[in-house]
Amino acid sequence: MNLLILALLALAGAVVLAVLHFRQAGPAKAARHWPVAPGVMVATRVDDPAPGGAMRWHPLVHYRYRVGEQDYEGVQLRPGGATATSRHEAEAMVARYAPGAQVGVRFNPYRPEESALEVPPSNPLLLIGAGALALLGLVPFALIAAEELDLFGGDYRPPVSPSSPTTTDMGMGTDMNMTMSTTPPAPTTAYFVGLWTEDGNCYPAALSMQSDGVFRTRGGGRGTWYVLGTSLTLSGPAGSRTLPIQIIDQNNYRAVGAPGTTARCSVGTAPS
Repeated sequence: MNLLILALLALAGAVVLAVLHFRQAGPAKAARHWPVAPGVMVATRVDDPAPGGAMRWHPLVHYRYRVGEQDYEGVQLRPGGATATSRHEAEAMVARYAPGAQVGVRFNPYRPEESALEVPPSNPLLLIGAGALALLGLVPFALIAAEELDLFGGDYRPPVSPSSPTTTDMGMGTDMNMTMSTTPPAPTTAYFVGLWTEDGNCYPAALSMQSDGVFRTRGGGRGTWYVLGTSLTLSGPAGSRTLPIQIIDQNNYRAVGAPGTTARCSVGTAPS
């Protein structure tokens, strides 16, 4: 928040300096192209700063000049007025305009009553200062935008490969670690087709799950089966049982709440 306040103050200062520059440079630039008429100095003086005001001294001039058949009087040393930071500086500014001296007076050809004795050289310091403050104000905004857009990279976290194995405790009452895929297969009908055993004895297989929805047990029993969501339902002469299933990997699943796992048999034959 403090950074934003400083940035806004810097931008406001840049605007003020730019306005001051163009207020000074605008009239002076136009006056450089004004024609010059002959004139004569009447008087000069220096005014001190007003009480309580800025410490600026004002060099004042009074002169007469003639444009065509018309006589005019002027009081501007420079377009827009002139000030000095010390009395000595102000006196030096009017010293070359002694009363009675012949001078060249610049006048506005469209408004001859508007005149000045001299045009100050261009001073780019105000514009340079405005540019510096603007840059100083924009840098915090650029840094904040870069951070919001994460242009500096941030903390890199490599993606986890779906096939990367991880070791986890299945919580079966023993210190048993099993390697399982980070993306185990969902329980589908195709997944369960095959030969399965709960005690590691694959010959003859404990359970044969057939693709037509029929299962056969080691003891010769048979029934039907189907998968719905994450549950496996087995129906036979003894009734129907639905088991919520947790897939471990392509060859192992666990009935939720059961003490062990059921493994796929890679060898063996279906019960006859």
